[in-house]
Amino acid sequence: MPSIIGLDLGNTSYRAVEVFSKSKSKNLTLEKAFVCSECVKENTKEAEEGFKHFIRDSGFATRDVLLSLPETKVFSTSVSLPFRDPKEIRNYLDIQGGKVFPKPVSEIVYSFQIVGPGEQNKSENEISIVACDRNFSESMFIKARSAGLRVLAVEPESHAVVRALMRNRTQAANEVDLIANIGANDTDTMVIKNGYVSFSRNVALGGIAMTKAISSALALSYEQAEAYKKSYGVEAGVLDDKVRKAILPVLESLINEIKRTMNFYFTRNNLCVFKRVVYTGGSSVMPGLLAYSAEMLDTEVELANPFEGLILSPKLENQKDFLIANGPLFSVAIGLALRDFI
Repeated sequence: MPSIIGLDLGNTSYRAVEVFSKSKSKNLTLEKAFVCSECVKENTKEAEEGFKHFIRDSGFATRDVLLSLPETKVFSTSVSLPFRDPKEIRNYLDIQGGKVFPKPVSEIVYSFQIVGPGEQNKSENEISIVACDRNFSESMFIKARSAGLRVLAVEPESHAVVRALMRNRTQAANEVDLIANIGANDTDTMVIKNGYVSFSRNVALGGIAMTKAISSALALSYEQAEAYKKSYGVEAGVLDDKVRKAILPVLESLINEIKRTMNFYFTRNNLCVFKRVVYTGGSSVMPGLLAYSAEMLDTEVELANPFEGLILSPKLENQKDFLIANGPLFSVAIGLALRDFI
């Protein structure tokens, strides 16, 4: 399997990358990277055709693909169990799933990962669990197959993001990081422990809310407001701070939700230390976001770089500046493509 496609089907755009390797985990090369907002259509028939054209025009060298599941379609939790053998864990969940899942086990697909010893009881193991409606998962397979793709797996956006952003990091025993993935309609806040999602919350605030705030305050069209957000963000001293003032109420609400996630986790894991907050997602490249967030959160804040450690194909040289500037937009797609390589 020399190359794999990572495909992130967002609400406002599709993002896809192709990663190539001659040997597993070594010399991973980013061969192709695409983003297309015009492909996303409200009409079902047009959406199907737009997706097929996107895949066809991308010219991928492989048909093997991994797909992302939106966090709004995913149920995630963690439990402490007295098992280490994956077979024992699966048997327990198959039989006792009613205590864990919001639906009968027959109506979902699920996966789990062993995070490590339990925080409160070291004789047990903390198990990270994710589940998705079986019918929705199957609809993703059907959509990909209609475009001639061979689906290797589907997984939550959060898992892909963590793989992309944490693969080159180490955490001390008591350290945790928080990743905030700012999407179009919502933001996923994820607490990362030992390289896994230990706790997550979905917040109903995203890039669209910021754009609408600018549009309303400055009497601009949505398209103009989006351009202002990308160009000026919450940078101080620009356009008499008009754009900044329009965005800040939304951003402050989002930052307060990030604080809530951190505080909630800390009350249940009071030995942990939050080392950093990492922003990813399309609106995370907004000017001024990092500086303002660092001031409000009183912790280290950084922008995601999912391309770290990857070799950039010469074929992408003319896209290099765009990719560097918009790296956080590709975090999910990169994480998906890396799944079977690391």
